[in-house]
Amino acid sequence: MLAPDGVEWAIAVANRNFIIHQYDELNRVITWSTISVDLLEWKASLASLFHDADVVIENESESRSIQGNSGTTASSG
Repeated sequence: MLAPDGVEWAIAVANRNFIIHQYDELNRVITWSTISVDLLEWKASLASLFHDADVVIENESESRSIQGNSGTTASSG
């Protein structure tokens, strides 16, 4: 699956690595900007992927449920 337009994954990974490894050097203004602006834009650009993933998960769940029920039959004894 290709990355959606508007999401710079290399930058996201670099930011994560910086936050994890150089926490004491964080610029609070830039961090707040990322949280308050960039994440909202990323959420919007990822919305269709989240929806598609939900559909796939739901279909797989339904398929497993049907397969699990097909092997069982009620018997009277």
